[in-house]
Amino acid sequence: EALAKIFKPDRIVFVSDVDGLYTADPKKDENAKLIPEVDGKMLDKLDSELTVADVTGGIRGKVDEMLKICGDSGECILVNGTVPGRLLSLLRGEDVPCTKVRP
Repeated sequence: EALAKIFKPDRIVFVSDVDGLYTADPKKDENAKLIPEVDGKMLDKLDSELTVADVTGGIRGKVDEMLKICGDSGECILVNGTVPGRLLSLLRGEDVPCTKVRP
């Protein structure tokens, strides 16, 4: 958060082991749908079951941090870092499955 305030980047990318934020845990629910864009108001309306485990303790925690940082950045993106080439494609501006987080 402190670095975003200092450098004011155009884009901040967070990586996880899922494509982004889903309506349910995609590892447990085959009907889970990827949410392409989310903001603080929408996040509050989503089910509190958004807890796919990752190193930061869950998707919900990661998105909450992203919302804090987005105020100092152009956009924050959550993308799957385990898919070969996915991050590079995103950085090249290609359309990839992900969730954009807006304040």
